[in-house]
Amino acid sequence: MSLRASSFATAAATAAVVGCALLAPSAASAAPLVDAAAAGQPTGSLQMWEGSTHYRSGQFVIANTTDRAADWSLTFTVPHGTFQNHSDWNVDATVHGDQVTLAPKSGTLAPGMSEYVSFGIAGDGTTELGVASCDLGGAGVEGCSAGEEAGEAPTAPGDVRVTDVAHDRATVRWTPSTDDEHVLGYTVSVFQDGEIIRQHIAPGSDRTSQVVDRLHANRTYDIVVAAYDADGNETAAEAVELHTTPDPSLAGPTAPQGVHVNTQESRRVIVNWKSPAHPDLLGHAVDLYQDGRVIRRVPIGNPLQASAIIDRLTPGTEYQVEVLAQDVHGHESASERVTFTTATEAR
Repeated sequence: MSLRASSFATAAATAAVVGCALLAPSAASAAPLVDAAAAGQPTGSLQMWEGSTHYRSGQFVIANTTDRAADWSLTFTVPHGTFQNHSDWNVDATVHGDQVTLAPKSGTLAPGMSEYVSFGIAGDGTTELGVASCDLGGAGVEGCSAGEEAGEAPTAPGDVRVTDVAHDRATVRWTPSTDDEHVLGYTVSVFQDGEIIRQHIAPGSDRTSQVVDRLHANRTYDIVVAAYDADGNETAAEAVELHTTPDPSLAGPTAPQGVHVNTQESRRVIVNWKSPAHPDLLGHAVDLYQDGRVIRRVPIGNPLQASAIIDRLTPGTEYQVEVLAQDVHGHESASERVTFTTATEAR
């Protein structure tokens, strides 16, 4: 099945909306090409220049013989070489394996106008170079052969799972696919609410992971991994769900726990607590309360310190203490208040 990234995204998005369980598609035979002129759409022709097994050049001509502006998109294969776009000033080229898709930067072709697309093909010196399987919006291209029948599609990637989840990224892992010829690589598509928002290309038949990034914190996404081969066939595994973690910069640290006050002295006490684990912890502060209001704050600049001395107290007096964890983003999380009474002094 020959799939461009855009067509795969549309199909995958539709399946994700239906049930968020994309099943691996099977290989499909190409639809019969139509007569472009009879269908009232741009026509195409191909001319290849003489070359060698190392390099050969050619030119497509896309002509709009209709009486209105028309869109066009040309897909073809370069079976034994690497495509080079020599008309990148007016035409975009998307290469996926040996399949190439051309589209005009302007979006449309005016009535009576033609687009000339020059290109080159680089080879390894062993096989004749050329273009095959041209498809201009469902129509054939003059001078372009129908090409060889596409082989079988690769198997779907196995055991797709998400690991190392953070607030803005995660790692997608899978087991490799197999193919009757050669798996070129994988596409990892990210969907949100049934729409594709990002697609990562992971080349290599033995590739088994891909980091997906630029995600939003505390959001749910669907991840689809597909294998593609040299014939342009692509097979997707079922979608898996990814839920990113909250952004640590927007959430305060965990409140200190186990606050305990040693009240054996009359004018001084020691406050102990369990320091929370937080990657951005800056330090602590101990607030001393009397009659419901803060009368003193003792800052603790060391995030690993879990005790503080509170002095200059009045004997036989009731106080409360509250320990706060502070992070580098200015957030604070307070413990529960602990009430204590200082010892009385012997007369």
